[in-house]
Amino acid sequence: KDDHDSRKLKKPERMRKVLLNKEEGNSHFKDGNFEVATLRYVRALQHCDKFFDLGPEDVKEVDAIKLSLHLNSAQCYIKVKNFPEAAKSARAALELDGDSVKALYRLAFALSNQNENDEAKKLLAKAAKLAPEDAAV
Repeated sequence: KDDHDSRKLKKPERMRKVLLNKEEGNSHFKDGNFEVATLRYVRALQHCDKFFDLGPEDVKEVDAIKLSLHLNSAQCYIKVKNFPEAAKSARAALELDGDSVKALYRLAFALSNQNENDEAKKLLAKAAKLAPEDAAV
C-alpha cells in the first residue's frame, strides 16, 4: 500500500517515523509475523525517501538505516520463501554497500532457491573472501 504522507517533515520528525516503523518491524519479525514485519520495513524505507534536509553525515546515517531495512526485508522474504523479492531486497542492500556479507549471502540464498546456482556461487565466494571467519558463508 502506498504511503500518502507527503508532508515536508524536518529530519528529526521523519527519522522518528523511520525508526518507529523499523522497531515495529523488528518486533513483528521476532514474533514470526514476517509479512507484517516486511510491511513495516517497506514503510520505513518510504519515509527514508522523503528526507529533504540532509547534510553529508545525515545521508550516511540514513543510508546505514536503509541498508539495515533492506537486509531485514530480504530475511523476511526468505522466511516466507518469496525468493524473487528476497533477491530484490538484497540487491538494494548491495547498492548501498557492495561488500555487505549479509546482503551477499541473502542474495546467494535467494538465487540458489531459484536455481541460479552459478551466480549464487560467485556471491558466496565474494562473501567468503570478505569474511573468511564467518562459518555461515
